[in-house]
Amino acid sequence: MGNGSKSKKHHWWPVALQWYWADSNGDVSWITPGREPEKKRYKNENIGQTRRGHSLRPFGPWPNDFEEDFIIDNETHNIIDALVGFTPEGIESGLVTHSFMEDEARRELLLFALSLIIRAPSNRHRFGLYPTMIGLPPSGEVGKANMNGHYRLARDMCTSSSLQGINFTVLYSTDPAFTYGDGCLDWLSPNLLIRRINGKALLSLTPYIAIYISIPPFTRSDRNITAIRATPFMIDRFN
Repeated sequence: MGNGSKSKKHHWWPVALQWYWADSNGDVSWITPGREPEKKRYKNENIGQTRRGHSLRPFGPWPNDFEEDFIIDNETHNIIDALVGFTPEGIESGLVTHSFMEDEARRELLLFALSLIIRAPSNRHRFGLYPTMIGLPPSGEVGKANMNGHYRLARDMCTSSSLQGINFTVLYSTDPAFTYGDGCLDWLSPNLLIRRINGKALLSLTPYIAIYISIPPFTRSDRNITAIRATPFMIDRFN
């Protein structure tokens, strides 16, 4: 969505999350549409931001900025730290632990995951193609409006809906293993349009942590988060 150098500077990925993906020089790498690797400083406030990147101009010259709607980004470090706390040090590869996560923390984790999924490149591109369904050209403004609308639905539902039955499975690695920071498999966010939290999704949060959201057929009230020390095979399949 968008074109060339401008679209890649849109600030869709939380800067706080970029910190976990930075190399020893403080750079974050990505692959361009032309399959060329590029880098940027993860904490450079002038990179990853484009004027009107989070603004809509559907009704006049004054933009409607929705950057502050993604306030869940402020909880990035707290959410990651909470997930780290669910896996005991030294757990053997392939072993599983089951724990209980409090309701407020679960809601924040689900909203954070949905916000990343909604802002993922695949969804941004899909949202921008909506006008083609009625014979119009793709539109970045329509894409941003749909992205914002989906996030507002997610925020409302994560605040008020029951999360009973939803299970989080957290995959951990002792080495930087997960290689895609803004890629995901998503069968969860499409159900937001019918105001249902249903489906499943898989995404990596850091090079060491990935999360799988699902609604298994049977759940226990005292167990709603599962931690797995990922095996090399699991990591390879994930990537």
